[in-house]
Amino acid sequence: MGLGDNVSKEIKSWGSMAVIIVIVSLILLKFKANNPGSMTCDTAYTFNASANNCYETANLSNTAAINDVAASTDIFVAALSEPKNWVVIVIIAVIGIALFRKFGSKKGMN
Repeated sequence: MGLGDNVSKEIKSWGSMAVIIVIVSLILLKFKANNPGSMTCDTAYTFNASANNCYETANLSNTAAINDVAASTDIFVAALSEPKNWVVIVIIAVIGIALFRKFGSKKGMN
């Protein structure tokens, strides 16, 4: 029963972590779309979500690239959408947890 409980707790914690990461990604995308503090476009520009660029509010034919913060948000969300990155995150986390448990138990023995 102990092993089953441990596996169940691990699965629940990883599931919770995945849900949190997805929610944070959605919040970041909403911030990007709403352009708070001009994080996506400068003040004279409006964000065009379908083209992922900014267009000048006074002259719709003038466009500009999105700002660095919005571009970083895109990179972050795109990286999390790839399954191979999730596998790497899980592997690193499992190794890290194992190291913490190993060194934590030895430190407690002294």
